[in-house]
Amino acid sequence: MKKIVRMFKRANYFLPDMHGCWILFFLLILGQFLPVLLLLPFDSGKTWTSAWGGALLYAVGFLPPLLYAWYQGGKAMAEHLPGLPVDVDSPCFGRIRPVLFFLLLITAFFSLVLVLDPLTGAVETPEWFREASEDVYGDSIFWAFVKIAVFAPLFEEFLCRGLILRGLLHRMGPFMAILWSSLMFGLMHLNVWQAVPAICFGCFFGWIYYRTRSFWTVVFLHFLNNATGLLVHFTRPDLDFGSLRILFPRLWMYCSAISVAALLFCAIVYLIAKNIPEKRYDKETLSA
Repeated sequence: MKKIVRMFKRANYFLPDMHGCWILFFLLILGQFLPVLLLLPFDSGKTWTSAWGGALLYAVGFLPPLLYAWYQGGKAMAEHLPGLPVDVDSPCFGRIRPVLFFLLLITAFFSLVLVLDPLTGAVETPEWFREASEDVYGDSIFWAFVKIAVFAPLFEEFLCRGLILRGLLHRMGPFMAILWSSLMFGLMHLNVWQAVPAICFGCFFGWIYYRTRSFWTVVFLHFLNNATGLLVHFTRPDLDFGSLRILFPRLWMYCSAISVAALLFCAIVYLIAKNIPEKRYDKETLSA
């Protein structure tokens, strides 16, 4: 356990610049494809395409970027670079009590889901992608939950917010840092049907991380998003990759709900911005 703690402690010493962020991104893509290409020819028993095998392969795919971060963090530790370490998780909720903050966050999240629905619903999902998604979810609710609602929030947030965004915030302004990390977050999904909402939600997650520096807060948001998607997939498949428009009998009801959600989301963002001060980030080049 202590070794695991020390391993993640190294991440506090790794602040990647743009070059380092793209290395992390391409190592992730390599990690997602290489194990599958190597193992599938020997998968006569369908072990790696099973529910638990798919979850394990997904986690293994993050090893290349995590090992790179571990190596770079170790180098920075040995060189005693000034300004380090910078904690991946250093939560600050300002004048808002944590319980109230998370209630506001949940409300803001579901408001954003509704606000973005015309955009995400307008991107038509082809049938072949729906069928491919069935393989991702599998027929095991437990292993689908482990992969999508546990592994994905932990690994993706550690990579995209804990490493990439955290590093970029020390290299450029918050707007561009959040935008670049969100674009990478969208691109890592490798398809436009998930990339569009991923970029949008990535901007919101990134802004929350920028304000709070709380890694577990963005993990919670990501969990909320993915767990909601799983619930919809297994209980309301008619809504899967579809629009929430079918829940509203009249168009004016749909438009009114979006308008109220937009106002609510803006009000919560204003409240968070007013009560949680912006963090100052040292723009020195600390590590590669």
